Amino acid sequence: MLENGLVLKVLHEPRLRKAAAFLRVEAGSHDVDPAWPGLAHFLEHLFFLGTERYDGDQALMAYVQRQGGQLNASTRERHTEFFFEVPPAALSGALERLCEMLARPRLALGDQRREREVLHAEFLAWSRDAEAQHQLWLAEPLSARHPLRAFHAGNRYSLPLGNAEFQQGLMTFYRRFYHGAQMSLRLAGPQPAEALLTVARRCAQILPNGKRQPRPAPVPLLDGSGQADPPADPRRLSLAFACQDLPEYSASALAFLTAWAAQPQPGGLLAELQKREWVERLDVRVLYHYADQAVLDFDFRLTPAGVRAAGNVAQLCLSWLEFFESLGAWAPLEEEYALLRKRQQLVAGALELARREASIASAPVTAALGAVLAQLKAENLIHPLPEPYGSVPQVAWRLPQRNRFLRPTRRPDQTLPDLRSVRYSQGSASAPEEGEVFVRWRGHASRHPGITQVLDHSLRRLADEARQAGVRLTFHRLGDDWQLRLSGIAEPMPALLENAAQHLGSPAPEAWRNAEPAEHAAQAPIRELLKRLPEHCLGFFNVQLRDTREAVQASTLVKLWGILAGKPWLWALPSLRAAA
Repeated sequence: MLENGLVLKVLHEPRLRKAAAFLRVEAGSHDVDPAWPGLAHFLEHLFFLGTERYDGDQALMAYVQRQGGQLNASTRERHTEFFFEVPPAALSGALERLCEMLARPRLALGDQRREREVLHAEFLAWSRDAEAQHQLWLAEPLSARHPLRAFHAGNRYSLPLGNAEFQQGLMTFYRRFYHGAQMSLRLAGPQPAEALLTVARRCAQILPNGKRQPRPAPVPLLDGSGQADPPADPRRLSLAFACQDLPEYSASALAFLTAWAAQPQPGGLLAELQKREWVERLDVRVLYHYADQAVLDFDFRLTPAGVRAAGNVAQLCLSWLEFFESLGAWAPLEEEYALLRKRQQLVAGALELARREASIASAPVTAALGAVLAQLKAENLIHPLPEPYGSVPQVAWRLPQRNRFLRPTRRPDQTLPDLRSVRYSQGSASAPEEGEVFVRWRGHASRHPGITQVLDHSLRRLADEARQAGVRLTFHRLGDDWQLRLSGIAEPMPALLENAAQHLGSPAPEAWRNAEPAEHAAQAPIRELLKRLPEHCLGFFNVQLRDTREAVQASTLVKLWGILAGKPWLWALPSLRAAA
């Protein structure tokens, strides 16, 4: 802790190519006077207008962009985050600008008027966003006194700049929370720890001193004053649990639970629901966590059959939670979870490492798990359960199998084709060899968009396992070509390639269920343009033809095996060739 009260932590990671800073202020939208909704978010915007010392192209945003870095900020319920990632040589300059803008912001009325219009434009986009509307719907049954029910986005009408009381409220909020005692800073980079500490101490001394503010006690999540309405989208089932009186370390317990709840492995909740063709996707997220309260959401994207069986999906979710709670001892999963976290640590970038160090304190992951699971009952659901459709099936749940790619997979007798190297990174104990593998083959892909959907669906579970093992596995179509790409830690890539070829050669029966191209939600015009630009540059246009299983086997998968036997368009690491 520095003299001004700022809590500082640095992480030296030699393998990183960039450095990052993650600064958290212990104040957010729920700490604002209810008379001025959106004030915290508005203040976050004002900081980026620059200072007298660093203005125009010398301000933080222009400086970071000029260095080829990235930066952003986020106003949450009880904290506000500022973060950036830059080349190591630019860390000092960027951090000095960040601390300067927080210590000496421009709050002139003219600047406020211009920035309020930016905020209002964000509000208009937010008000039309389906996800934002879903979040509002989720919160409707909560206590009318809880700040989760209130409006916090801010717009032209909630921020009366000409009102003297508003200006006083803005300055009071700024002086109360924006000082060292309310902040924590995490730096991550390839520089030695002492060098990172030196930069942090020099820059952070700009921040003013202050007195840490006590955190207010939370209002009960449920008290009967809310009202539940039917969901706007029947193909989306959200089982959101209101958890209260949680013990210490509940953040670690929630992270541990969410890691296993959406596992796609056989025997788990998602695999069972997909086998019955009720669910397309499951996202398990902590929507809110403050003090001893949390809102945990099981968000199911249903198939048409799943819409009718929504009540059955809900009952099976509760059944799986009972099974997980009944285990009592989670030691085997703790071991696997430790391997997952270690692998994630090995592949995370500088910003991700800095953010992760700031989010969950080091704690026994299952210390509070029993208390959390005890709250995940039907009576703690924010919205009522849908009625089951017919009889609810009984399922013999089991623990997910171990991720086979998290452990060494090379064998002395393993043989691989002669692979041509294009990228190589020397490995070490803390930074293993990294590489990229590209498999690209032509199969009249532009004429068979449905087949692309089948092949992509067939690889999803493998892609999830690969991600956990530190490898990004992607499959997509580019004109007449299909491309399979693996990037990340090199060690599991031979086994992943072998499994990918098997999945593409014999797609699972459920992969054919969505053989027709899925309808995609409308995107922002610039995103749609970027998505379509490569194919237009190549002169390819989407031609709809009927797809058959024979076309898959004849025109793509046999060719893939030929490519793996040594034909062109396959690249990998020397380390993979050495395993042969």
